[in-house]
Order: sequence, then C-alpha cells, then structure tokens
Amino acid sequence: MNETTVKSIGLKYGVILGAVSIAFFLVVYLLDMVGNQALSWLIFVFIGGILFLAMKEFKEGNEGFMSFGEGMRNGMLSIGVGSLISTIFSYIFMKFIATDYLETIEDITRERLEENPNMTEEQVEQAMQASSAFMTAEASAIFGILYTVVIGLIICLIVSAIMKKDKPGGI
Repeated sequence: MNETTVKSIGLKYGVILGAVSIAFFLVVYLLDMVGNQALSWLIFVFIGGILFLAMKEFKEGNEGFMSFGEGMRNGMLSIGVGSLISTIFSYIFMKFIATDYLETIEDITRERLEENPNMTEEQVEQAMQASSAFMTAEASAIFGILYTVVIGLIICLIVSAIMKKDKPGGI
C-alpha cells in the first residue's frame, strides 16, 4: 500500500521541483537569456504550481483533508529538497562547467547600474566592488538556497492557506 505522508509527497515534489529548476536554468542559459528579469519571475509560477500539485496529491491521499500545518510541512520539505538539488547543480555548473557564468552576471549587473541615470561612475564602481564578494560559486550557492527558501516560504504560506481543509471536529 502506498501511504500518503507529508514526507513521501514532500520528497517526491522536491525532486520534481529540483529537476524543473535545473531544466529552467539550462533553457535560460542555452537561449542566452541570462539576466532577463521577466523570465526570472516565471520560476515563482513553477514553484507555486508544484506546491499546488504536491498539496493536491496529499489531500487526495488523505480523504480530501489537509491542515495548514501539513501543507506547510509538505511545501517546505518540497522547497528544501528542490532548493538543495538545484543549488548543488548550479554550484557544479558555475564552478566546473561554465566558469564564465558569474562574469556574465557581473557584466549584466554593471550594464544595469550604468543605465541608471541617478548613479555616477564612481557609485557604479563602488557597487560593483561591494557585489564582487558575492560573485563566487560558493556565495551564489548560499544565497541561492536562502533566497529560494524565503520565496518558497511566502509561496507556501499562500498555497497552504488556499488548499487547507481541516477534518470536521479536528484541530
């Protein structure tokens, strides 16, 4: 018998989220669309959709019921596993495969700063020096996980609130 638990669903959809994140990253990279801000918002749609599917499957396996807490545990496990998988991939990618990837990000950052009419050339240089400490594969991995978990938490709160359905008479 296949038991529907927070752990089983969270792990399953965490792997799916990690795979979708990697595929999305590779498509953006291969199509030379790195830095496209509109596309960067699309990953939030994927996250929300995957969390919705995870919670839907959990509810279906539990007689149509899911507490807010079960939704949060399910979603955050999915986010954690997906974030870990995609972060390991992106670290390996930046460190060993496309070693110029962070230079591309740095160039895009410089271009955007230089386009800002309120910034002097000196301010652009100061901003670039300050951001250079974060332009390593290691820093990207750490901040990538933190960013994904925080954004994932917000999306998870919303999806859990929408999807919850407490058992009658339950807590």
